[in-house]
Amino acid sequence: MKITPAIKKHIQSYRQYRSFTDGFVVLHEGEVSGWTIALNNPQGWVPGCVAVSANFECYRATGGNDYDGATAWTLISPATGDAA
Repeated sequence: MKITPAIKKHIQSYRQYRSFTDGFVVLHEGEVSGWTIALNNPQGWVPGCVAVSANFECYRATGGNDYDGATAWTLISPATGDAA
């Protein structure tokens, strides 16, 4: 998933609307699916979700499956959303 300027704008709008200045906005298939303060529970997200910090550091939920959730968050490139 690429973090495009349009997706960045959507993330910023979501943060502003919800008054979230920290934590991570989580995307699934390019749409905002939630927010989390920390990346300490990958099991709560399906593999492939992307968590984006306030300064656009990006992490992808990896491992696991849709039923049990992911097993880890993996850093990906903040500029493109591609694997680092």
